[in-house]
Amino acid sequence: MHENHNPYSPPKAFVADQLEEEELQPESLIESGRSVPISRCTLWIRAAFRQFFKRSWKWIGVMLLLLPAVLLISLLPFANLIHAFLWPVVVGGVAHALDTQRRTGSFAVNELLAGFNRAFVPLMMIGAVGLLSYAAMFIVYFFMVSSDAAFAVIGMRKLDTLPPNYWTALLVTMVAIIPVSAATYFAAPLIMLQGLTPVRALKASFVGSMRNLLPLLLFALLMWVIVVLSAIPLLLGLFVTVPTFFMAFYPIYRDIFVKGAGPEIP
Repeated sequence: MHENHNPYSPPKAFVADQLEEEELQPESLIESGRSVPISRCTLWIRAAFRQFFKRSWKWIGVMLLLLPAVLLISLLPFANLIHAFLWPVVVGGVAHALDTQRRTGSFAVNELLAGFNRAFVPLMMIGAVGLLSYAAMFIVYFFMVSSDAAFAVIGMRKLDTLPPNYWTALLVTMVAIIPVSAATYFAAPLIMLQGLTPVRALKASFVGSMRNLLPLLLFALLMWVIVVLSAIPLLLGLFVTVPTFFMAFYPIYRDIFVKGAGPEIP
């Protein structure tokens, strides 16, 4: 017996099938980034804590390994140069580990070294760009104020009295930090996970960050408040908030640059 079918009835929409099909769409790079609403910053915070608590003890262990390494490097000559060059390499390894955790549920500790093995030179180039940019800002600040004030900013000299244009020069420097940070913040994951060249990664990071400047600034402000509050109970909360803040770049990167990542970012 054939099922009755009304040719004049409206077509049926297989909503479940359509939703499943949308979820299975492959992810792709949005190189210029997408603009998201300012309220997105709260989702980024929740996503950052969620990815930390998936493997909390591992990430606390990673932090305990990184801190002695940073302190040891600080004792070496030209420590600031070494930090500047190697930090994007470390971030690239963390991005690789976070991506593995999202896909498989966990990660191996040796994956944190992926930045040294897979994209060492491109990631070091990001560090070089950041270093040269901050050096240029320091030179501008040097000429705007006295040399004593300039060296006091980086802790190399004590300052008894402030020059007249001290705060103006400091404000100009702080404003100049924004585009530099915008260009470098997402550069490491874009190189590590998307295979972009350093120039393309810097450009993509800059454009994507500036398109979402307000959400990013509000996110940073809220996270700093959370970090400060977490330090109240004998500093123990910092074991959670510091690595969470550090790793937060990954869900933000996926939300801005990855098409098909969806609103539920890891």
